[in-house]
This record gives sequence, C-alpha cells and structure tokens, in this order.
Amino acid sequence: MRDCEETLGHISSCLDKESERFSSLDSWLQVASDSMNHWKVNQSVDVKTVNALKAEIEELRNLLIQEKASNEEKKKNLEEAEEKFRKLYSDYQMVVKELQNFHEEQKDKDRHNNAYFEVQARGFTEKIDSMTAQLINMEEALTQKEKEVAQMKETVEKCELEKEAVTILKAQVEVYQSDFNAEREARENLAGEKERLAEDLRHLQRRNQQLLDELEAYQQNQYEQMQKHAPPALVASAPIITSGWNTIATPGRAEPQRPTRSSPGRRPSPGPQQQNPLPAAEEDTQPFRVFDEEVPPPKRFFCPVCNMAFAQVSLLEYHVETCLE
Repeated sequence: MRDCEETLGHISSCLDKESERFSSLDSWLQVASDSMNHWKVNQSVDVKTVNALKAEIEELRNLLIQEKASNEEKKKNLEEAEEKFRKLYSDYQMVVKELQNFHEEQKDKDRHNNAYFEVQARGFTEKIDSMTAQLINMEEALTQKEKEVAQMKETVEKCELEKEAVTILKAQVEVYQSDFNAEREARENLAGEKERLAEDLRHLQRRNQQLLDELEAYQQNQYEQMQKHAPPALVASAPIITSGWNTIATPGRAEPQRPTRSSPGRRPSPGPQQQNPLPAAEEDTQPFRVFDEEVPPPKRFFCPVCNMAFAQVSLLEYHVETCLE
C-alpha cells in the first residue's frame, strides 16, 4: 500500500511538471508567432515561407493544446484515483483493525471451545456407555423379533394357502355379479315394457272415454232433433239412449251399461256411474294389474364362510375379505 501511494505521488509530480512544460511551450509559441508577425511587417520576406512557418506554428499550437487537454484529463483521473485510493486505504486500515479484533475474539472463543469440547467429550463418553447398554438390550430384542418373524412367516404361508381359496371365492362372486347384473337388466327391461304397456292402456282408456262422450253427445243431439221434427206419437214411443257401450274395462270405472228404455216423455234416471263420475286423474291412479305373472324375489348372495346373506356383490366381497382376516 505504501509503494502504491509513493507511485501515485510520483505520477502526480510528473504530471505537474508536464503541465508546467506545456505552459512554457505555449508562451514560447506565442512569442514566436508575435515575432513572426513583426518580422513580416518590417522586412520584406517571402510571404509563402512566412505563411508556411505560421501554419506550422499553428499546428504545433493545436497539438500542444490537445496534449495539454489530455494531460488535464489524466491529472483529473489521477486525482480521482488518488481519492479512491485514500478511501480504499482507509477501509483497508479499518479491515485490518477489525481483523485484529477478530483474531483476539477467536483466540478467546478457542479457549472457551476447548473447555466446552472437554465437557462434551466427558458427556459423549457417558452416552457411549449408555448406548452400549442399550445395544445389548436391542440385540436381545432382535433375537426375540427374529423368532416372531419366523412365526409370522409360517402365518404368511397359511395366508397364501387361504388366498388361493379367496381367489376361487372371488371368481364365484364375479359369476354371481354377472348373473345379478343380467337379472337386474332383465328386470329393468321388463319394468320399462310394463310401463310402456300401462301408458298405452291409459291412453286407450282416455281415448275410449272421449269416444263414449262424443257418442253420448251425438245420441243426445239426435234425440233432440227427433223430438223437434218427428210426430208426437212417434216421439212418445221412441226409446231414449243415455249412454253407449264401454268395451274396455278401466280400473275405477263401473261395468259397461246397455241402453235402457224409459217411459214416454221422461229421461231415464242416471245410474250409479252417472251420478258420481270419477275424475280422470283418480281413474289413472287406481291400482290394476297389467300382467298376471309373479315377479321373483330379489336374489341373495351368501358368504361361504359364515353363511351371511347380502343383497349386493360388492358388500359380499368386502365381507369375505374381513371375514377371512
């Protein structure tokens, strides 16, 4: 660091000397230029020679100015470098001081660490003795565990044999599952077919009732027309038709009524069906049978171990695994 400081001082002095030399050369060039102008005025000299010398002097002056500017720039950079160097040197001294303090603290820590390590060494010795005793106990426990492992191997071999039986049971369960799925699909198809036929039946019942109502209205209209245009004797002896034939038995509907005759000039009294007709919604909700076949009861799946019944194959599989365990 001292060598660098001496080098920077030497470079600074050299730059100062160069600046002084450039100043003297500048003054000398100025004197030479003035002398040249004076000599040119007072004596008759070749103008071209004087102009050439003057141009050369001017060129030298420009070069001198450039060198001077470069020297000033170098001097400025040198001053900045010197300032940075001083700051760096100050930081260096601070770091050296901190390093000395650190070495002193480290020596104190080393003394404390040595004492701490001695205490730890004694503690480790005690732990080693304790762990040696634990190791002996662990070896005895390991021997016991090896015996238990041998017993577990025998149990595993038995479980492998039972696993083969479980595989067979799973195959049977899969067969039961496929049968159950097929039966359920058939029931769903049958239920859909029943619902479709029931819907067709309800549609036919509604259509039949509509036709009966239209027929009754038509007969009533014909009867009124006959009363208006026929002779009185014929009207008195003509039968009055109150309803038509119902060809489809509907749940909740009375038996079909045949037309009846009434006394002349009087309408027949309404029957039980005409007095209390059932609403259409109530007629559709009355119970009735579409097919006269018996639906088999739901299939049950039994555990081959404990003979417990289950309604689903998935429940049986879970029970078989837990039951075997």
